[in-house]
This record gives sequence, structure tokens and C-alpha cells, in this order.
Amino acid sequence: MIPKIIFRVCSVQELLQLRADILRPGLPIESAIFKGDEDKDTIHFGAFDGDNCLCCLTLMLNESEGKPAYQLRGMATAENVQGKGVGKNLIKFTYNWLASNSDVLNLWCNARIVALGFYRKAGWQVSGEEFMIEGVGPHFKMTNP
Repeated sequence: MIPKIIFRVCSVQELLQLRADILRPGLPIESAIFKGDEDKDTIHFGAFDGDNCLCCLTLMLNESEGKPAYQLRGMATAENVQGKGVGKNLIKFTYNWLASNSDVLNLWCNARIVALGFYRKAGWQVSGEEFMIEGVGPHFKMTNP
């Protein structure tokens, strides 16, 4: 059963444990802290059941192809709700929030190989060749349409 989920902007502290558990298993929680997490232009989003973060993502203001863009980083979904639409709905919430609150609507990410299918289903496209992120594994740059 899927709990009643609230999608909202949140703090990095609210999502850090989930990010560490899913993206950095077996490593200290500090390994899931990204440079830029506390920047004024960084926005964190989460899907919550009460205080429990079920899915998260972070947008960091950056650029893509010479234009302002948000880099999506640290997307993670709790194992018990993976494949149940929570991640897809968090991305929809994020798009809608940006459309109402920002002039920057372009998004891109460095997607792990295992996440390519998820992003493709959400309409994202591979942009470039496979590359390695040390200590994490192979990735592809992806952009939203």
C-alpha cells in the first residue's frame, strides 16, 4: 500500500538519509553531501509520508549548452516505493513548481546506467557518450525536452 504522499520543497537535511541509503549504500552519510547543497540557488524537493522522505531530488543552478539550466542531482527513491510512480510524480511536481517560480526551465542530469529507463520514460533524452564518475560508476548526460 502506498502511503499518503505530500510533494514539497524541503531542506537537504530532510532528504540526506534517503540520498545516502540509496545512492551511497555502506558509506558514511557525509558521502551523500554534495558541493552546492547549501547554495542559495539550490532547491531540494521531496515526497513525504509525514516526516519520512520517500523520494528526493536536488536542482542546482548551472548551465547546459551555454544556457542557464538546473542540474538534477541526487534523485533517490526508497526501495519500498520504487516502481510505484513516486519518482515520476516528484519530477512532475518539480516541473510545475519551476514553471510557477523560476525563469529557468531547462533541466539536465548525469544519469546512472540503471536510471536510463526511468528518465527515458519521463521524456528525457541522452545527450553525449557514456562517461565514468569515480567511485559511482558509468553515467550518461540526459536533458529534458
